[in-house]
Amino acid sequence: MDDHIRVSDADRERVTARLQENFAEGRLNQDSLDERISAALNAKTFGDLRPLTADLPGPVRRPRPFPVRRL
Repeated sequence: MDDHIRVSDADRERVTARLQENFAEGRLNQDSLDERISAALNAKTFGDLRPLTADLPGPVRRPRPFPVRRL
């Protein structure tokens, strides 16, 4: 994604959720979380958001359960 493209509220919310997950897992301390969330909420472009999670692992994709077939 081009770093100059403007972000939406949903983009900002996805980044803040990811930051909170990493805080809960112990990768960020409270000060770092607060700084990054503030920066995410004020981000205008993807170039503003990208550095906030660059040093964190990607989102964990949990497998979807198999659908239950009823007979």
